[in-house]
Amino acid sequence: MLAVLAGLGFGIFFTGLDLTAADRPGWAVLAVRVGGVATVAIALLVSRPRLAEVSGALPVLFAIGFFDVLANGLFAVASTKGVLPVVAVGGSMYPAFTIALAHGVLGERLARIQWAGVVLALLGVALIAAGS
Repeated sequence: MLAVLAGLGFGIFFTGLDLTAADRPGWAVLAVRVGGVATVAIALLVSRPRLAEVSGALPVLFAIGFFDVLANGLFAVASTKGVLPVVAVGGSMYPAFTIALAHGVLGERLARIQWAGVVLALLGVALIAAGS
């Protein structure tokens, strides 16, 4: 159920990013960042976690944020300047790359149901690519 909700969230996010990035992709990416930072700030204010343990990870966290902004910016530009079906298929493949990196770099193992999800995702990409 969480995976379905996450999929819906990402689908709504990327559809909205495509719609708002038509003229000025930079403004769409800025709005995404402001919304994300505000959400995290509110969550931190409400939960008041101890952040002392996080200080050593700040360079990695900033790198993650940089690449997230870069990826969203490139998607916004590509969705307005590129061929949308190709951009959509490429953008939808990032979970598969995340899984491949987790398997290759961290040695993560997937259960059968997870492998089935990977196969279905790749099948979906192939169907989308065949139809465009």
